Amino acid sequence: GNKAGIARLVGKTIIPYAKTPANVIDELVEFSLPLYSLPKAGYAALAGDYRKAKILVGKALTGSTIIGVAKMLSDAGVIGGKPSDSEKTRDVQYQTLPPRTINITGLQRYAQGDSGELQPGDRVISLEKLGIVGGILSTVNSASEATATSESGFEVMSLLPETISFAFNQSFLKGTNSLLSAMLDGEGAKLDKWISDYYGVIASIPFPNTLSAVSRSMRETMPDKIQIKDVEGEGPDRYINLFGEILKRRLPGMDEDIARRVDIWGRDVPQTPEGADPVAYNFLDVTKGREVAYDKITIGVYRLFKETEDGDVIPPKPGRNFTLGDATYRLNPDLYEEYARAR
Repeated sequence: GNKAGIARLVGKTIIPYAKTPANVIDELVEFSLPLYSLPKAGYAALAGDYRKAKILVGKALTGSTIIGVAKMLSDAGVIGGKPSDSEKTRDVQYQTLPPRTINITGLQRYAQGDSGELQPGDRVISLEKLGIVGGILSTVNSASEATATSESGFEVMSLLPETISFAFNQSFLKGTNSLLSAMLDGEGAKLDKWISDYYGVIASIPFPNTLSAVSRSMRETMPDKIQIKDVEGEGPDRYINLFGEILKRRLPGMDEDIARRVDIWGRDVPQTPEGADPVAYNFLDVTKGREVAYDKITIGVYRLFKETEDGDVIPPKPGRNFTLGDATYRLNPDLYEEYARAR
């Protein structure tokens, strides 16, 4: 009926290609999990498909080698972990060694026998666009962190959930990933992110992503994230206003009156990392290379967090809601920006 047609339309905008997610995950798992690819090679050989069997054995051997290297680099501390669920922790991650990146300068020091520990001025690049090798480096590091407190230590099988997580964070599957997170979250930041991402997909139809890249290259600081609770109106009017908020952040020169994003230190968050060229970074550099800023306090907090795995060592971000007596009040984006800066 009508409802089924609408559901099908919405589903197609979230999952662009029916077979792509399974194919991407299967390809990654064949490399990152030899215990998966070797039995498949055996079945292929029994079926007489010796070419496929040889390819699968080759993937298992190649993957095993990369896993060994990835585990060594993970232990050296040159690979960034997954994005934290905590906003304040993500603040520190993106100011130091961002999630799913590799510290190239630290890797060079490590190769020469020195420490790979993060230092100011180190150059880091993203792993998300580096194919199978980048995927394995990221997933092995995440699996190592996830099993760090386990008595049995790192296990190859722990790579499976991390591989699936990495695959779903590829650009063409992010809609699916954010939807699943929103469904589990029910309400709050993850639901807000999915709604704004979904409207962003719709906005990209009449307004190409190139315009968004132009907008990012033109502005110096990031606008505040869209807060669904702060969008005015009811019913259809609210959705129209939400679409307007999306366009302000996507179209060049339209975000000047929007509150800016503020970090845990009360400072503006730069749109383009310090030292990077705005045009090259936003248009050309698929690795999103950047240099770690010379901020010894933030790097010190990052090192302490990595050593203790305790989020309480990071200063808290101010909340948007506060309570007086029995009443709860919410700061609008402009007031929240002023409050966050005054800390």
